[in-house]
Amino acid sequence: MFAQSLSLITRNFWMFAVVVSIMAGFFVFEDVSGSEPNKGAYAMWLFLSFWMQQAVISGKEKIAGQVGWPNGLWSFLWKNLVLFFSSVILPSLLLALSGFDNLGFIILVALLLAAGAFATLGTWPVSNAARGDTSLAAAWRRGATGFWSRFFRLVAGYVVPAFVSVLLVGLLHPGAVGSNVGMTDPVVVRLLLFYLLAVSINLIGTVYVSVVIARSYLADDQKSGQQAVSPAE
Repeated sequence: MFAQSLSLITRNFWMFAVVVSIMAGFFVFEDVSGSEPNKGAYAMWLFLSFWMQQAVISGKEKIAGQVGWPNGLWSFLWKNLVLFFSSVILPSLLLALSGFDNLGFIILVALLLAAGAFATLGTWPVSNAARGDTSLAAAWRRGATGFWSRFFRLVAGYVVPAFVSVLLVGLLHPGAVGSNVGMTDPVVVRLLLFYLLAVSINLIGTVYVSVVIARSYLADDQKSGQQAVSPAE
């Protein structure tokens, strides 16, 4: 699955290069201007995940070859938001309100809960795009098959990029940047290089998670097809 993830990235290299550059530029602007974190980052990852899962399910690894309005996009978005809120946002808020002030611990718990939720119900959002059974019961049934192997793969896709990004912050981030620096200042250039690397690492994790979930859906779909054909044989 990791090899397929790298194949998707290389086949759509220029699109990914544009996405990474835009996101890195936004993050640099936030650091320099002191503005609030960009709320659109998660939305961009969601759109990217949708296209990746579409590519895996359709067998067309070139995203440019997917023409027309994407089927099931809005269902994919709101279902992912429901899973994300229930498995990440809500538990994190409860931990924070209960007195936990260790941000690293809260983030780790949130990532593990996200891996568990998407290992179980991750095929629910993509089922609309695949024109399959879109019910929660069907997603639960698909999630029950091969749960642990999928869970550990998703942990790798979520936790490893986050861990590496934290290391990068400690090793490479230049620290506080004043709003009076110019965009060609060496500190800003270092910031841009830092975010290009950090976003690229998170991109690999996002594509890998998308491939794991899409492959899980395909495996169940093929298994169901074989079971439907076998009585006729």
